[in-house]
Amino acid sequence: MRVVAIFTLCTSVVGLAAVSLPGCSRSTNVGSRTRQRSSAAGKVAGSMSRARPAAPSRPRPIPRPTPRVQVGSNVLAVADAPGVKPMTFAEAKKLPYVKVDVPQVMAMAKKHCKNHWFGLYLRGKKLGYAQMGCRVTSHKGRPALERISRMVMQAKLYTTAVKLESRSLVRYDAVSGELLLYDYSMTGAQQHKTLRVERRADGWHLRRTYRAGSITKPPETKLLKEVRSNLSNGEIAVSVLLVDGKLRPGGRYRYVDFDPEEARDTDSAAQLLGSATRSLRGVKVRLYKMEMMEMRRRLRGVTVLDAEANWLDGLLQGTIRIRREEKAVAKRVDPRAGDFGLGVVIRAKMKVSVPRKVSRLELRMSGFLPAAISESSRQKLQKEGPRRAVLTITRESLADLPTMSLPVTNRSYAKELEATHNIEAAHKEIKALARKATGGEKNALAAAKKITSFVFGYLRKSLSTNLDSALAIARARAGDCTEHARLMVALCRAVGLPAREVGGVTYVPDLGGFGYHAWVEVWVGRWITCDPSWNEVPANATHIMMGGPNDVQWIGTLGALKIDVLKVQK
Repeated sequence: MRVVAIFTLCTSVVGLAAVSLPGCSRSTNVGSRTRQRSSAAGKVAGSMSRARPAAPSRPRPIPRPTPRVQVGSNVLAVADAPGVKPMTFAEAKKLPYVKVDVPQVMAMAKKHCKNHWFGLYLRGKKLGYAQMGCRVTSHKGRPALERISRMVMQAKLYTTAVKLESRSLVRYDAVSGELLLYDYSMTGAQQHKTLRVERRADGWHLRRTYRAGSITKPPETKLLKEVRSNLSNGEIAVSVLLVDGKLRPGGRYRYVDFDPEEARDTDSAAQLLGSATRSLRGVKVRLYKMEMMEMRRRLRGVTVLDAEANWLDGLLQGTIRIRREEKAVAKRVDPRAGDFGLGVVIRAKMKVSVPRKVSRLELRMSGFLPAAISESSRQKLQKEGPRRAVLTITRESLADLPTMSLPVTNRSYAKELEATHNIEAAHKEIKALARKATGGEKNALAAAKKITSFVFGYLRKSLSTNLDSALAIARARAGDCTEHARLMVALCRAVGLPAREVGGVTYVPDLGGFGYHAWVEVWVGRWITCDPSWNEVPANATHIMMGGPNDVQWIGTLGALKIDVLKVQK
């Protein structure tokens, strides 16, 4: 996935980190220095991910009796309480929402609100830093609780320096707890995006903008009649229960937050896994180990908080780490960290020079296995253990497909036909381009083939293009696999052909392994794969699907997945 996607995922990490109030009566920073180990690999043609981390680094030891912190272990070695088990996403969806009186939240905020800095690490390499804080203030004469966050990612991307920055300012009414203002911006990688949601008498007014170079989209405005995100049912409410001693090991709640990328409410869940007393820098503190889940993206994190519910250290999907640090340390990015656009390949020995000829592939996979691997009809997973399985991928046949005409009007596929802020299927330019691509073709399969071929020839292959908007991609006429997939989805939907982005890895012969990649699934009587980056319908059997457009559990495979090729059929 593109570097922007990694950055957006880190934004979710910071959002999950906000389960605690960013303040503390004592300054307890975990570590002050991280050794970096760099690695490099060849350039990935059509790579989905432009940022792959290296092996975990070892943070500075914490004074005894706290054990040395290791990335990938139970953070700060706080053990789970007996009988407490990690939540499943199915269980999390059935949990009751947390409910805490607003005055209790405000009392905690008045006592603990401060600013703190954090280092962001991807598999041990310093990716950037974040700042979070809160304060009691006012909004248009009304008392309010204000929360701010800033996140910066700095890295080299195929020898080019890239900097991305996001900022958010959120205010909640101190009496009712309702959202008063959400101001968000993201700048970098050729794009500038803003979102502003403000409470007025008739609802929440939303205004969203997007600019990419010389491309400026007209502002999107709309009225949200309901925003559930509230001080009483949010992540801060979970912190109140923890501080008040009302959250025991095994205690679980859902809570509500507002997602600035999707401009809507999102559900998350939290569970207290265990607690322990540790000595950090000579000060004995009670630590609490929390599990957090963001349901829509299927993200899972484990964090350690202090007795006042302040975030100290945490790990998301076993890969992205956010650790409290002094400001100067947090902002220090190691120039030797290496190029995040290199080294994205999962090495595997396979005598294949033309991947499009592979119709069936059998692999043994060990390490982190995303749940979505078993959710594709092309893939059959046979588990050999919790972190080991044999995967068989078979390229689908198109011979038995029913004849389907466009446009598809079945409401079951409304989501896959929807025009969105970044998939502007209803825009006149996208519609005109779709007509050009299909030439008026009404047969669904034939249209899918024509659009795949059109996008393949229309976009210049570029690993340095980072665009979220299909309209911007169409105007820029350049991109990597992610831009190819995004534009194809928009063109398909514009002619009434259900389509969705998927991603995972595919075999790249020049690199001798599997590189992170994005492609498309279209509905032509059943779901079939199309790869506009390589002009394939269906996609060859080296494509291993690891997640849909919103499922980003695949991030856990970075540096944590091994592939051995067992059989290849051409």
